[in-house]
Amino acid sequence: MKLIKVVGSSMQPHYRDGDYVLVSPYHASAPRVGDDVVCRHPSIGVVIKRIAKVSERQIFFQAVNRLGMSPEALGWVSRKAIIGRVRKRIAKPL
Repeated sequence: MKLIKVVGSSMQPHYRDGDYVLVSPYHASAPRVGDDVVCRHPSIGVVIKRIAKVSERQIFFQAVNRLGMSPEALGWVSRKAIIGRVRKRIAKPL
């Protein structure tokens, strides 16, 4: 498991800037629609997003916060770019 800090507001209200998430790699199971994942986007860097579509080799994200980047702007991302699935949110202290 990896501990990753959330930066930005694109996944609010589910994950807020300053929260942490525990992320585990996919081993036996494949990414599924509705999973929240951390991946290395080729042009943006490391992001947390929700999977909207899955093909044999790629994933496509859906918008969670309407003020974030549109799914069309993110485009399809290789499955190999996935770091892992978000297992738990650790809220930042108030």
